[in-house]
Amino acid sequence: MLTQKSPFPFLSPPLLLLFLVLILHECLFPAYGWGLASTPPIPEASIQLQPFSTHTFHHPIFLTAAPGHPEGVFVVEQEGYIHFVRTGQVSNTPFLDIHSKVSSGG
Repeated sequence: MLTQKSPFPFLSPPLLLLFLVLILHECLFPAYGWGLASTPPIPEASIQLQPFSTHTFHHPIFLTAAPGHPEGVFVVEQEGYIHFVRTGQVSNTPFLDIHSKVSSGG
Protein backbone atom coordinates (compact mmCIF):
# COMPACT_ATOMS: atom_id res chain seq x y z
CA MET A 1 0.00 0.00 0.00
CA LEU A 2 1.35 3.38 -1.02
CA THR A 3 0.98 6.28 1.33
CA GLN A 4 0.78 9.74 -0.09
CA LYS A 5 2.75 12.48 1.60
CA SER A 6 0.85 15.57 2.64
CA PRO A 7 1.75 18.73 0.72
CA PHE A 8 1.72 20.48 4.10
CA PRO A 9 3.71 18.18 6.41
CA PHE A 10 3.92 20.86 9.10
CA LEU A 11 0.10 20.97 9.45
CA SER A 12 -1.86 18.23 11.10
CA PRO A 13 -5.27 17.46 9.55
CA PRO A 14 -7.22 19.48 12.17
CA LEU A 15 -4.96 22.53 11.64
CA LEU A 16 -5.23 22.19 7.88
CA LEU A 17 -9.02 22.04 8.14
CA LEU A 18 -9.06 25.15 10.36
CA PHE A 19 -6.80 26.96 7.90
CA LEU A 20 -9.10 26.12 4.97
CA VAL A 21 -12.21 27.19 6.91
CA LEU A 22 -10.61 30.55 7.74
CA ILE A 23 -9.64 31.14 4.11
CA LEU A 24 -13.15 30.24 2.95
CA HIS A 25 -14.66 32.55 5.58
CA GLU A 26 -12.49 35.47 4.44
CA CYS A 27 -13.40 34.88 0.80
CA LEU A 28 -17.13 34.82 1.53
CA PHE A 29 -17.27 37.45 4.29
CA PRO A 30 -14.35 39.86 3.99
CA ALA A 31 -13.69 42.11 7.02
CA TYR A 32 -16.61 40.66 9.02
CA GLY A 33 -15.95 39.38 12.46
CA TRP A 34 -12.44 40.76 12.71
CA GLY A 35 -13.41 44.19 14.02
CA LEU A 36 -12.10 45.96 10.94
CA ALA A 37 -13.69 49.26 10.03
CA SER A 38 -15.63 49.31 6.82
CA THR A 39 -14.57 51.61 4.01
CA PRO A 40 -16.63 54.82 3.92
CA PRO A 41 -18.74 55.27 0.80
CA ILE A 42 -17.24 57.35 -1.98
CA PRO A 43 -19.30 60.48 -2.64
CA GLU A 44 -20.72 60.90 -6.12
CA ALA A 45 -18.79 63.24 -8.36
CA SER A 46 -20.65 66.22 -9.70
CA ILE A 47 -19.41 67.44 -13.06
CA GLN A 48 -21.14 70.13 -15.04
CA LEU A 49 -20.31 71.78 -18.33
CA GLN A 50 -20.35 75.55 -18.32
CA PRO A 51 -19.91 77.90 -21.26
CA PHE A 52 -16.71 79.90 -21.04
CA SER A 53 -17.61 82.52 -23.66
CA THR A 54 -20.66 83.95 -25.38
CA HIS A 55 -18.69 84.25 -28.64
CA THR A 56 -19.75 81.89 -31.42
CA PHE A 57 -16.76 80.12 -32.95
CA HIS A 58 -16.85 78.73 -36.50
CA HIS A 59 -15.70 75.09 -36.54
CA PRO A 60 -13.55 75.04 -33.37
CA ILE A 61 -11.21 72.04 -33.44
CA PHE A 62 -8.95 72.51 -30.42
CA LEU A 63 -8.90 74.26 -27.06
CA THR A 64 -5.89 74.52 -24.76
CA ALA A 65 -4.82 76.40 -21.66
CA ALA A 66 -2.71 79.50 -22.10
CA PRO A 67 0.67 79.02 -20.35
CA GLY A 68 1.21 81.77 -17.79
CA HIS A 69 -2.41 82.93 -18.01
CA PRO A 70 -4.59 80.69 -15.81
CA GLU A 71 -7.69 82.70 -16.72
CA GLY A 72 -7.16 82.33 -20.49
CA VAL A 73 -7.48 79.67 -23.18
CA PHE A 74 -6.62 79.42 -26.86
CA VAL A 75 -9.33 78.30 -29.28
CA VAL A 76 -8.24 76.99 -32.69
CA GLU A 77 -10.71 77.18 -35.57
CA GLN A 78 -10.53 74.93 -38.62
CA GLU A 79 -10.26 77.88 -41.02
CA GLY A 80 -6.88 78.88 -39.53
CA TYR A 81 -7.74 81.37 -36.79
CA ILE A 82 -6.46 81.05 -33.23
CA HIS A 83 -8.31 83.15 -30.67
CA PHE A 84 -7.26 84.04 -27.14
CA VAL A 85 -10.15 84.00 -24.67
CA ARG A 86 -9.58 85.64 -21.29
CA THR A 87 -12.32 85.49 -18.62
CA GLY A 88 -14.93 84.82 -21.29
CA GLN A 89 -13.96 87.72 -23.55
CA VAL A 90 -12.60 87.09 -27.05
CA SER A 91 -10.24 89.70 -28.47
CA ASN A 92 -11.43 91.60 -31.56
CA THR A 93 -8.53 90.33 -33.66
CA PRO A 94 -7.32 86.73 -33.73
CA PHE A 95 -4.22 85.89 -31.70
CA LEU A 96 -2.84 84.19 -34.82
CA ASP A 97 -4.24 84.27 -38.36
CA ILE A 98 -2.96 81.59 -40.74
CA HIS A 99 -6.14 81.24 -42.80
CA SER A 100 -4.23 82.11 -46.01
CA LYS A 101 -1.95 79.11 -45.42
CA VAL A 102 -4.80 76.65 -44.77
CA SER A 103 -6.48 74.91 -47.69
CA SER A 104 -9.48 72.59 -47.95
CA GLY A 105 -11.12 73.94 -44.81
CA GLY A 106 -8.44 72.74 -42.44
